[in-house]
Amino acid sequence: MGISQCPLKVGGIINFAQISRYMRFSLLYFLFISIVVLISCGKKTINTSDDLNYIFLGHTYDYLGTPFVDPRLEQVDFNEFDEIWLGGDITGETSVGEERLNYLEKMFNISDENTHWAIGNHDFQNGDYNDLINRTGRNVYYAHTQNGITRLIINTNLGYLPFKDNCEWKQKQFDYLMGVLDTISEVSHLVILTHTTVWSDVEEYMKGKKTGNAPSAWTPFTCEKRSQFKYALYPKLKEIQNSGIQVIVISGDGGQLVKKYKYKADNGIEFYVSGFCNQKKSIKEHFGWSTEPDSILVFTHNIERKEIKSQFINFEEYIENPNDFN
Repeated sequence: MGISQCPLKVGGIINFAQISRYMRFSLLYFLFISIVVLISCGKKTINTSDDLNYIFLGHTYDYLGTPFVDPRLEQVDFNEFDEIWLGGDITGETSVGEERLNYLEKMFNISDENTHWAIGNHDFQNGDYNDLINRTGRNVYYAHTQNGITRLIINTNLGYLPFKDNCEWKQKQFDYLMGVLDTISEVSHLVILTHTTVWSDVEEYMKGKKTGNAPSAWTPFTCEKRSQFKYALYPKLKEIQNSGIQVIVISGDGGQLVKKYKYKADNGIEFYVSGFCNQKKSIKEHFGWSTEPDSILVFTHNIERKEIKSQFINFEEYIENPNDFN
């Protein structure tokens, strides 16, 4: 058996020129790897290639006069997200005419199973909420389970006609919601989408805080007494949280008084609000509305680790450099 030659020796003599070339190559390789790591760490992101990305948008209608969404949103490639979660008030009068629904189909794929929409009052104002049902193929309350998450979409516009005095309709939704909550299992997360912040009094810390655009904790879910979220739904959500399923509640009626809101209760339940308002600054100041920049709320889901992380992202920064967040 022959003995292999050492490439750094020639005739038994150390080849210093070859050693020098090896060292230069190693140094260049080290510098290349270092640069790649620095670039990766410099990105403002919580995403990895194994994650699923969900974007939540609320109160997106255009304050400046068009019948569509805030025009800045038309610059976003929503195909970059695995799911789109809408928190209502998508346009000023969403169900008035086919034009707006056709537009939203192109914008958000509203009939796709990976777009979930908790309607707001502007979505059926001067129109018919049944048009939304016909377009999406889903009721205005429903549940969808996929990838370890049960998404529970709730209609919280129960102080508005045609829902306000319709005890039968409200009871039917409530019974459906309780049926889902009573039987939920084999998932890591329960994500609840609402328009209004009907939950804004469930914890002492929340009381007196700015959450949504208008107080809504008073909203009764049925025609019975003490049927508000705090009494009718929250006890069950605490049970679910205690069972090991992470509960996340997200509302879209923000943007005026508060642009973004996050609170994690002592029991572990997470609450979020995110909404747009592109009204002129002078008008915002006149009404005492927030002049902070609009944000998008992005959730990153690692199925294997059963983790969902959240991030509020400055919307103008995202539009300018979307690749910084991918």
